[in-house]
Amino acid sequence: SCLEKDTVDVTYDDDDDDDDDVPRKCVVLVLPNDEGDRILLLTTYLNLARCATRVARFKDAVTCATLASGIAQAENRTDHHITAKIIRARAHLAQSHLKQAIRDAAAATDLSSGAGGASSSSASSSSSSNGPTDVNKQVLALNRDVEKAKRLALKANKRLAKDVTEWVSSAQSKFAENGGNDADCNQQ
Repeated sequence: SCLEKDTVDVTYDDDDDDDDDVPRKCVVLVLPNDEGDRILLLTTYLNLARCATRVARFKDAVTCATLASGIAQAENRTDHHITAKIIRARAHLAQSHLKQAIRDAAAATDLSSGAGGASSSSASSSSSSNGPTDVNKQVLALNRDVEKAKRLALKANKRLAKDVTEWVSSAQSKFAENGGNDADCNQQ
């Protein structure tokens, strides 16, 4: 994936030569001046994030959703911002990054409730397949999935704690059977 490389090829808009192998951290996303181009860039990043999710490239999905989220926030496109947070949260869930998924789910919930379930841009929502009720349903489904992941993680942690406790108990009993005593186990 091009997102996994540490360097990128850069083409400048001033008719100069290309510069190969520029460190990725030195490249900053610059938004176009035209609003239509910014919205096109936003929807392109959202589409890339969705596609990356479908082919299990979750790191790429997180990156694209993050870029889309930033553009949506700058453009006051709450519906797209919520969608980007949902996609990113789902990509984090798929990678078992529960903390980040919880954070993005909470942000999507806050944005959804703050928008009153309505899109901040009625023109864009009429052309979008995700109406306000669809976004709210997606947020609810995401929160349900995050809660399920939290319960599963807690269950796994409890199972691990039980296994460790049994192992320690078994080790102590075998130690005692072989003539050891508790004083030998104490650490100085």
